Amino acid sequence: TKADLDAEETLKPITSDPHDDHFKNLMIDDIPDLMGSICDPNGLWGHLIAKDPPKPSTGVHHPCPDYLTETPCAQDAGCVWSDVGGVCVNSPCLMHCDQADCKNDKGNNCTWDPTNATCSK
Repeated sequence: TKADLDAEETLKPITSDPHDDHFKNLMIDDIPDLMGSICDPNGLWGHLIAKDPPKPSTGVHHPCPDYLTETPCAQDAGCVWSDVGGVCVNSPCLMHCDQADCKNDKGNNCTWDPTNATCSK
């Protein structure tokens, strides 16, 4: 519709470059198809997010369930291995939003990163 095209004309310039890759005007009925392929490396946006398996050595935190074994899970500062179910889960440290709470959590070995204002193990 004209309203959709007008909205696209207004919003597209504020997305990052390349604008055509970061903005798509689509029908609501097309959303299930798009979301169903979001992790497909051959999909419209999947190629941007479906990468190689996470590598904790890069220092980039990945979603904890991506780690299927204990060793890489333990190497990610945002994850801990849970013996309950044998899965990788978010570190309790991630729940601390300020330096005092982070430093006071001695049981989880939390560390405050002042540069990024984040708490991790």
